[in-house]
Amino acid sequence: MFCLSYHYECTTDFLAMIYSGVTITFCDGLKYIAKNINEYKISVMVCVPILFENMYKKLVKGIKEKGKWDKVQKVVSIFDKLDKIGINTYGLRRKAFKDIFVTLSPNLRLFISGAAGIDKEVVKGFNSFGLYFFQGYGLTETSPVLSCENHKKCRPGSVGIPLPNCQTEIRDKDENGVGEIWVKAPYVMLGYYENQEATDEVLKDGWFNTGDLGYIDNDGYLLYTRYKR
Repeated sequence: MFCLSYHYECTTDFLAMIYSGVTITFCDGLKYIAKNINEYKISVMVCVPILFENMYKKLVKGIKEKGKWDKVQKVVSIFDKLDKIGINTYGLRRKAFKDIFVTLSPNLRLFISGAAGIDKEVVKGFNSFGLYFFQGYGLTETSPVLSCENHKKCRPGSVGIPLPNCQTEIRDKDENGVGEIWVKAPYVMLGYYENQEATDEVLKDGWFNTGDLGYIDNDGYLLYTRYKR
């Protein structure tokens, strides 16, 4: 059973996929995820961070048990250097680590994570094998996406670039530049139903206080640090 009233589920998992013309598959349960990925030939997977983190831990454990971890890291290092000089190694990584995709699924090409922060080493790890991993950030009150990554704008540890029609401010910053994340966008809620007091706490002159802490780096990426409220 699934709940499409949850905004992340409804928009990212359902409406966006229907709009893109893809086939949607829901897994049979947590213990069937690996089986279902291969069975349904999954190419794009949208999940919460803890599932991706557990998948990565099991993947790394399997590589280490086979005594291949050091070799894998050496190959990754070579590809990283090629990327830095402008050579796209995405296809080469998928060929070099084809055994990993046999374990996961040969069809997998993109992971999308949201609803909470994720260990950036997990993101870097999947990317290093030739699997795109994008993150996004938002709340139910913001319909829900405020920022996200894409093929051209991707930085592990961040939650991407704020959307073009989303004004983002960091207020009450500390000495490290971390402060409250405030946003203003046409898709921010009008208020909490029949609860003006709660509405007034988070909406000020059209700006919404997410209740989260973070900062924006010099390249415009939003980095979420923790939930405050």
